[in-house]
Amino acid sequence: SRHLRPSAGQVVQRVYVREAVWSMLAIYRPAQCIFPNVRRLEWCGSENSSLAYAHLFVGGKLQSLMLRKENDDDYDRLVSIINSVRYLRSPLREFRLEVEDDADCPEELEEAVLALILSTNLEIYSSNASLGTRPLVSLAESTSLRSAHVRGMGGHVSCAWGRNYEQHMPIFPSIQTLHVEVPQLRDTFYRKISSGSVSPNLKEI
Repeated sequence: SRHLRPSAGQVVQRVYVREAVWSMLAIYRPAQCIFPNVRRLEWCGSENSSLAYAHLFVGGKLQSLMLRKENDDDYDRLVSIINSVRYLRSPLREFRLEVEDDADCPEELEEAVLALILSTNLEIYSSNASLGTRPLVSLAESTSLRSAHVRGMGGHVSCAWGRNYEQHMPIFPSIQTLHVEVPQLRDTFYRKISSGSVSPNLKEI
């Protein structure tokens, strides 16, 4: 199943499309993006489907993207979709990524997400993927980010975070809602919050 969520005020409809139809559209599509005006896209992979067809909906006006991967073979597709958003310079404001719990994410996914963070003005970010320190550091430096939910970094988090951010550098300067489920960083965040080095707009943590 696939479903699109149009802008407020428009009808929201869940659409069920057979795999053969998606394959035909991908082969004979009249344009690179068959829905160029899509602003919000939620795409969920499954055992009977592929993230490959999400490319049909990624256009230059995309503002919100949610990807959920449920197939171990979909990492290459996932990386390709994220890179497409960056290449098209979509005005992305919201990005959500969900993978299997305890999944071992490849370095290519970390690179793609990092590049996306650095090339867009994200306001909302949510992910449970184990992506390492660099995406988290980039999120912490973002002046546009208002809401962040970061989980699942586990053993990939290095001590570099503590060395760089325990002292003078402010973190999450514009954040309003912050959820960071990374036990290794708990003490660092407590110290930054108590020192007033987090956004004055912070309402929930």
